[in-house]
Amino acid sequence: MKRTLLCLIAATLMGWSAQAQLNDGGIPLSFQAQLQEQYIPVSAYALPDWSSAIKQVEADEAKGKPQPYLMALFTASDLRFPESGTFVKTANGHQVWRAQVRVDGAKALGFYYDNFQLPKGVKLYVSNSNGNQILGAYTSSNNS
Repeated sequence: MKRTLLCLIAATLMGWSAQAQLNDGGIPLSFQAQLQEQYIPVSAYALPDWSSAIKQVEADEAKGKPQPYLMALFTASDLRFPESGTFVKTANGHQVWRAQVRVDGAKALGFYYDNFQLPKGVKLYVSNSNGNQILGAYTSSNNS
């Protein structure tokens, strides 16, 4: 009970000072140009080994090393531009690069970008399959 209350208080306090990844908003060009029905390559990755991770947390706690709640795990991926997707030309001549990521059995996906470099003028959006959730636009101002 104490741990739950402490986590709830900590989450509330962190929420006040948290900063999200900045983005420019907007609607992806692929949605505006109605490209949803075209083939998009799928990069499929393995679900992380939750059983091993939970056992490790339990072992650490048994040794007196309290651990935070396990909320997410990383999985190795190699999504690359342009190899992992496909280009589509819109009616007005713009090029749209599209790719899909799938992790069977995952409740949710979050993305961590390493060596993130977008050229000026390029916008990156991430959306779920039905387009209800859209992240972005990420631009060259987000480069790492």
